[in-house]
Amino acid sequence: MDRNLEDRFGKFLIKGMREEPLEMYESIKKNALNGKANKFLHPDLVQRANDLDSLVQSLNVTQLEQLDRLIKVIVDNAAFSTLREFQEALDECDGTEKIDLRIEGQKVTELDLLSGSLFGEYLLWVEKFSNFGEAEF
Repeated sequence: MDRNLEDRFGKFLIKGMREEPLEMYESIKKNALNGKANKFLHPDLVQRANDLDSLVQSLNVTQLEQLDRLIKVIVDNAAFSTLREFQEALDECDGTEKIDLRIEGQKVTELDLLSGSLFGEYLLWVEKFSNFGEAEF
C-alpha cells in the first residue's frame, strides 16, 4: 500500500491539531512581548487579550519556556486523546455506529499505520510533519 495516503492524512491532522494551535500561541506571545495589540478583536474580547498580554509580559525567560512546554503538553495530550477515542470507536464499530473516517474514500481503519493505531501514529506524524519539535507529554 502507498504510504502517500497515510502521510497526507497525518499531515492534515498535524496541521489542524498541532501546528495551528501552536502557531496561534506563538503569535499571541510574540505580539504580547512586542507590545502589539490585536486591533481586529471584537470589543468583548479586548480585556481578555489585554489580560493575557499582561500575563505574558510579566514572565521571565524561564517562566516563558515553562509556559511554552505547558502549551505543547496540553495540545499534544488533546490531540493524542482525541485520536485514541477515534481509534477505540473505530475498533469497536460493528457497523451500527455512525463514526467513519475516510481519506479519499478509503477508510482510515484500512490505512497501513506503522504503529498500528491513530494515536501511536501521532508521534510519528509529529516527528515527520511538525515545525514545533517532538511531542510533549
